[in-house]
Order: sequence, then C-alpha cells, then structure tokens
Amino acid sequence: LLRVGRGQRQMGRGDRTQVQCEGEDQRVDVPAEYRGYRIVPLSIQLLVENAIKHNIVSQDEPLRIDITFANNRITVSNSLNLRSGRSLDSTGWGRQNLKARYEMVTEAEVSIRQTKELYEVSIPVFPVKMAVRAATA
Repeated sequence: LLRVGRGQRQMGRGDRTQVQCEGEDQRVDVPAEYRGYRIVPLSIQLLVENAIKHNIVSQDEPLRIDITFANNRITVSNSLNLRSGRSLDSTGWGRQNLKARYEMVTEAEVSIRQTKELYEVSIPVFPVKMAVRAATA
C-alpha cells in the first residue's frame, strides 16, 4: 500500500519508509516520452519490497527509495543499511528472477550497482509493440 504526499510516497510502515517518485498527487507521473513503453509486470513492486525486506527500517534509520526515469530506463535505488545477518546475496532469487523475465522480452540488460551506502537497480523500458510480440510468441 502506497500512501501519497506531494512527490513522496510513504509505504506500509508509517514514516519509516520514504519512496521518492517523480511527479505528485496519487500516482507516479510517467514522463510523456515513456508513455509508449512498458516494463515487465511487478518489477518495481519487487524492487521496493526487496529494499524493505533486506534493510533496517526504523524511526531512527528510515529507508529512502528513489524511483527515476532516464535514458529509456527506470531506476529504483535505496539507501543501504542491511538488517543484521542479512546479505543481498542471500539466495539471489529476486535478482535472477528479474533478469530472466527481462531476457524474455528484450536484449537490454538489468543493471545492478551496489556501494556501501546505496543499492540501485536499473531496468529497461521497451516499446509497446515489442511487449505485444513477446506476449504472443
């Protein structure tokens, strides 16, 4: 459940998780040049849920998640403050699943970057015609 403020979303855990999105009101405002494109279903939801699952989310240490559009990609990045005993490489199922789903519809790769403070996944967008072709293949 996403609750909305101007350009900022609060997710599930009150004021402990901040999701920053381009746009305002009650939706992510997709830039005009991206309206003829699609992404693999539930990709962004998976990335936001994984950020919450793997990181400490508390009043003192809020989790910040940014969603941005650029260069025919959507990037979901979050502050990195892993829970005790958690590793982003725990099973790797989420990453493997996302990459495999994208390989079915586009040659553009899912890009994953991690630093000490940040975890970032950039997913390609693809034209609607390509999405229809992949669904009927």
